[in-house]
Amino acid sequence: MKTQLQIKNAINSIELGFVDFYENMVEYYQHQKNDNVSYADFRDRTNRATNPLACEKEAIFYTVAYSWQHYQTIKKLISIIDVTSDIAEKVRVIDYGCGQGTATIAYLEYLVEQGVATKSEFEIYLIEPSAVSLSIAKRLIERLADIHDIHVTIHTYKQYLDEPLLLQEESCSETVHLLSNVLDIGSIQSAIPALANTIKSIAGEPFLKSV
Repeated sequence: MKTQLQIKNAINSIELGFVDFYENMVEYYQHQKNDNVSYADFRDRTNRATNPLACEKEAIFYTVAYSWQHYQTIKKLISIIDVTSDIAEKVRVIDYGCGQGTATIAYLEYLVEQGVATKSEFEIYLIEPSAVSLSIAKRLIERLADIHDIHVTIHTYKQYLDEPLLLQEESCSETVHLLSNVLDIGSIQSAIPALANTIKSIAGEPFLKSV
């Protein structure tokens, strides 16, 4: 219950963007170490963050230990790719193995910084086998969208990447495919053929961003 409340408070603390959520989580972890997961326990249970997170304590540790680096990496990648000129009126965003939604958040925040985030509607598809991570991702993106007046519709898929992806029928002329820190995982590598077929089958001009 305490960790659930902390995650809720961290999400509600967002005023500008992901940095507020991250700093809130770090402060909590620093002051509540005895109530949180140790690195050794997290490493052993999740096989160094390659297994789906199972509880809120693991989600908090993951945020503190890994999320800022992932966020910075995807922001850097997006900044060197032209994703803002002639942006479509309706954009489909598919975040494969989304975790806590860090890649989607980084993408939307970049559009906010460039002044184009409110020019489009976003159909966001979050694919993730961890229920706790998926819940956090959805709430974070909703909070970010509310703050910056971004029009989003979020679809969540609690599944692995080698499972069929049944998208809603939407008239999106552009699709952004996000894969953040998942392709080095063995089980994901075996799913790449199925994933490639999924990507090829989706309508709309594709942009693929992978780190």
